[in-house]
Amino acid sequence: MQFSRIANPFFVASRGFWEIRLHIKNAPQTIFSSTISFFRPCKPRSFYFSRQYNTSMIPSDFSGNYFPFDGVVPKHETQAFEFLKKYPEYDGRGVTVGILDTGVDPGAPGLSLTSTGEAKFKNVVDCTGAGDVDTSLEVESLDNGTSNEYISVQGRSGRTLKLSKKWKNPSKKWRVGCKFGYDFFPSDLRKRLQGLETEDMNKNNRKLLQETTEEYAKFKAETPEIPTDKDKLLKLKELEARIECLKEFGEKFEKNGPLYDIVTFHDGEHWHVVVDASQSGDLTEQKPLRPFSVAQEWNTFGSKDLLSYGVHVYDNGNVTSLVAVSGTHGTHVGGIIGAHHPEKPDLNGAAPGCRLVSLMIGDGRLDSLETSHAFSRACTEIVKNEVDIINISFGEDAGVCDKGRVVELLRDELSGKRNVIIVSSAGNNGPAYTTVGAPGGTTTDVISVGAYVTGSMMQAQYSLLSNVRDTPYTWCSRGPTLDGDTGVSIYAPGGAITSVPPYSLQNSQLMNGTSMSSPSACGGIALILSALKAQNIAYTASGVKKAVMYTSKDVRDEFEAGMLQVDTAYSYLTESDAEAASSRSFTIKGNFGNSKRGVYLREMADLASPSRHTFTVAPKFEEGEEAAKSQFEVQISLATTQPWIQAPEYVMMAGTGRAISVRVDPTVLTTGFHFGKVKAFEATKASRRCLFEIPVTVMKPSTVVNANFSLRDVSFEPTLIRRNFLVPPKGATYAEIRVKAVSPLESSNMLWISTNQTLPQTKLKDASTELIMSVSDNEVTNKLVPIHDTHTLELCMAQWWSSLEPMTLDIDVNFHGIQILNGSEITLHGNKGLERLDCISVRREKFKPEISLDKFTESYKPTESVIQPLGERDILPDNQQLFELINTYPLTVEDKLDLTADFSVPHNMYDNGFNGIFFMIFDSQKQRVHYGDMYASSHSLEKGEYVYKIQLLSVDPIKLERFKNLTMKLTKKLKKSITLPLYSDHIDFCDNKKESFDRAVVEANIVKSFVVGTEIEEYPSEINDKSVLTGTLKFNDCDKASVPVSLIPSSKPIEKPSSTKETPNLVQLQVDLLSKLEGTDKDKHLKYLQSTYKNSLEVQLARLDTAKEDNERLSVAESILSLIDQEALSRYYSSQKKVDDTIPKDTILEKSTAMQKDAFIKALEVKCSLYAKQPSKDADGYCKSYQLLLNWLEDSDSRVAVIKKDYYKSLPQYGLALKALMKQINENGNSGKSDIAKLFDEEKDLLQKLGWTFWLDVSKVNSVKRIPPYGYELF
Repeated sequence: MQFSRIANPFFVASRGFWEIRLHIKNAPQTIFSSTISFFRPCKPRSFYFSRQYNTSMIPSDFSGNYFPFDGVVPKHETQAFEFLKKYPEYDGRGVTVGILDTGVDPGAPGLSLTSTGEAKFKNVVDCTGAGDVDTSLEVESLDNGTSNEYISVQGRSGRTLKLSKKWKNPSKKWRVGCKFGYDFFPSDLRKRLQGLETEDMNKNNRKLLQETTEEYAKFKAETPEIPTDKDKLLKLKELEARIECLKEFGEKFEKNGPLYDIVTFHDGEHWHVVVDASQSGDLTEQKPLRPFSVAQEWNTFGSKDLLSYGVHVYDNGNVTSLVAVSGTHGTHVGGIIGAHHPEKPDLNGAAPGCRLVSLMIGDGRLDSLETSHAFSRACTEIVKNEVDIINISFGEDAGVCDKGRVVELLRDELSGKRNVIIVSSAGNNGPAYTTVGAPGGTTTDVISVGAYVTGSMMQAQYSLLSNVRDTPYTWCSRGPTLDGDTGVSIYAPGGAITSVPPYSLQNSQLMNGTSMSSPSACGGIALILSALKAQNIAYTASGVKKAVMYTSKDVRDEFEAGMLQVDTAYSYLTESDAEAASSRSFTIKGNFGNSKRGVYLREMADLASPSRHTFTVAPKFEEGEEAAKSQFEVQISLATTQPWIQAPEYVMMAGTGRAISVRVDPTVLTTGFHFGKVKAFEATKASRRCLFEIPVTVMKPSTVVNANFSLRDVSFEPTLIRRNFLVPPKGATYAEIRVKAVSPLESSNMLWISTNQTLPQTKLKDASTELIMSVSDNEVTNKLVPIHDTHTLELCMAQWWSSLEPMTLDIDVNFHGIQILNGSEITLHGNKGLERLDCISVRREKFKPEISLDKFTESYKPTESVIQPLGERDILPDNQQLFELINTYPLTVEDKLDLTADFSVPHNMYDNGFNGIFFMIFDSQKQRVHYGDMYASSHSLEKGEYVYKIQLLSVDPIKLERFKNLTMKLTKKLKKSITLPLYSDHIDFCDNKKESFDRAVVEANIVKSFVVGTEIEEYPSEINDKSVLTGTLKFNDCDKASVPVSLIPSSKPIEKPSSTKETPNLVQLQVDLLSKLEGTDKDKHLKYLQSTYKNSLEVQLARLDTAKEDNERLSVAESILSLIDQEALSRYYSSQKKVDDTIPKDTILEKSTAMQKDAFIKALEVKCSLYAKQPSKDADGYCKSYQLLLNWLEDSDSRVAVIKKDYYKSLPQYGLALKALMKQINENGNSGKSDIAKLFDEEKDLLQKLGWTFWLDVSKVNSVKRIPPYGYELF
């Protein structure tokens, strides 16, 4: 990809797609974005873009007014343009397209109306739940209707809301909720608004600081010396405290974003929702929105965000859904499918007459990643909204093909039972083979679309200096699938410049990827459906897939996938019979290894001799088609496209199916890639329509000799892909790839290298590596990739499609690896003391082993488990109700921690047995601090108390019962890593003769052993008996060669109880009895103690605990103080500072004095707290008690902040009080020890008294964030 004047590319990563946004110099309002759908969570990738020069350039002709609009939203390549010209009335009208994506913005350009004037959107739905608002609380008017102008109600945020009296609400009850915008806003919008928040804060805070510092400067000018006068000194400290508070507010400003109040009510016919977008509390001028499905109404939150939203109401009003978008991706997809620009028809989507249903599956809380639960809800909405065809430009790699809850819903419930046509992106993990992802490339009956770039696109979208030949994009995923299917069904243009949401502050954007090719195909197929439906021509989803595949245009694809041809496919379907066998889907199930939907051979063991594969092939019949199944019979002729493939010539098949044998002889093939098919035709029909195909793929590898593989003078040019299949040497764990340019280059070129192995039930990301190399003159580039020595390695190399300059390279692949014979992972036991490890190497290597343990893992079991049914939107298309299991795990964090949470569930999205897996972390005030899904999730927690809640979803509550005791594993970093001692052998272990291995080597294929000491003398304080230490074994500086290590610690020695026995305190025993008594018995016993032990501190402290009236508490406090000799107490603690630690302590005296000190401080605390209630009653007494108490407390004592706050409030010195309060709030953190709601109320009170209205408003929002009024957030 190449642009002129490129500056600072930056990246946005998510599971569903990633973007490369390129800001063009001298065009500040023009932003092109390349968006590439991919199929796994990944790190942002770094690219090097270089300018290429064409020596035969011709000066441009500026006299014309032409622009290649054909390539802006490509339609010629798929015959969509020609079809529309031929049949203008079949422009998608009558067809409803569902878009499962980040949401489609109804306010985007071209997405308002269809070509016939209908509303473009039939419905918009947030399937993720990110926009859900808890509106279960019903309130009534605060003024009982006494106001003539409006109705007042108490909002969930604490604001008083004004409602219009014009709104019809027969029940007079209003459901209220509140929602933070940043909980569901797109991440790029959040970032923009947070910048505006910071600017606004700085502006307001600078003004307050300026006023306060001017007052401070004036005071200092009048009083240059430190004041000796008490009042002046207090004023000085007050001004300094105010400046400190304002600075701290600015430094710790929390950008929480807008807090919206939501009011939901029913007018007797429909629900209505009002959002306080202005955050003023005045809703009287707001227009209530009805659910989008009822009236297609939408609004925007404000003029700054420009974010459109609609609403839905669920579960009898208990849940209100604010439906926005979680990114720009889905709107761009919608523009490709169906944008309608009557003034600029060149910018139209493929099917401008179609209607859209936006189904948001990209969860804003997960940075727009898709979720299984959202897919489940989307399938329900597809049926409810009578959707004809859906587009899925989302996905990720799967370890198991054609299986899992999401896959079953798409394949069986939508395509199978309801003839919904499913079009999906193939993925962007190419160019290596077996890189297609789920659900597009791995699911039967889904039309999987690869991405293609053509000359017109190169001109309009990429501004290349010269075009290259039409080609699949370099990064486009390829087949076959792990189970032998071809993976990619068809190709379509994979880039477009079209609509994006207004919040992005632009009308259109360039994006590319299979995310764009899929909607290009989807829009083209929508044209076909428009024509078929208009003429009442019956069709099946399977028949449409076959039509677009078998009529596609040849583009020289290895698997014979071609470019979609709309008009040709339409003709094919008009000549078809929807009831014929050729229109029916066939299931293909093989019985040999990975060959399930086709034959896929690439391992040496499978290629040594010819093999026979039996496939059970059967036509698919849904429930209710039993009669058709019983009457089904078809005569089939089979043909193979390659001589090394054999199959029977004829087969008679009934409705129950038939077994078909396929023989493959790879022994006659050369090394490299080979592909063929077994094609089944209806023998008795002249049309010879293909019924089904069994693909056969063979990748024959070559054996690596001496652990080296070299290629010399290898030529590369744009679009050219070179592949080598290699059998790694036994014992290899990683490969070093060295690339050197041997031809002169004008500038750096980009080389894409992919390595891939097909490991059983293993996701692509765990079996492959992608490298993007910048190749320059006279430079050698080295990269390391991990490999497995058990499976064939594909080494795939391609010059980036738009890097124009040819190049010649020398490439070396050197295999390395020191393999542990004890296993791929090592588990050590501290109790064993030592363990021998045996190693073998693929070549002579430097040998310097080191075992470092830097983390530890702890396992937790839930303290509570609840299974319950979900609500109305969680009834699946087959009418099964979804149930949820919620497990709760409490956690106390003593110091700030970086953790990784991992639950014992499959880490898969599409190939998963659950309909959803999520977890949330809440602090002690029920504020959500983290959100995650089935993948291991890293996060940081401050000191405090937390609750982890995981939600598992299934239609089977009995299945959920099995997981009520699900283990949660938390991995934490050690404060200091541990290096285990290593020895040459067990004798050196006994002699404690550690081995450094400074000059050691390991020879090729010769076992080398060493001993590791597993007993640790002193374990870190942060671990316990249930902890497991984790780390790695490294043999050299290469991380790719590391081996995971776990160490189960030995049991810690049990501390013996002290043999010294203390004489029991009889008075204390009597006092302790009070806790076991109640009512009059307790009162009688206290009176007895008071009369018997009048001068006992223990008794007086008990009295203080039971006293309720302020006067009584003050009296008891005075009694306690009178019993303590303050001077003696001071002398004792002063003398203790000088006592040598070698002199034995008088423990009895120490304990007695400590009790006196605690009693003394407690009595003073009570006095100060009582004085604070009536500070004017005895100001001098308050001051003396305050000063005395501070003398006895350490500055680090958390009580100091409380005492200071109350004292300064009494003076009143609100700046000093606020400073103390802020310290108290910070010290409380997430512990839950203090009433944080009360502290925030105090903060708001002080801010109001100080007149700092800006920070008062911020505090009000912060208090709602920190203490959610609705409790735990909805999943």
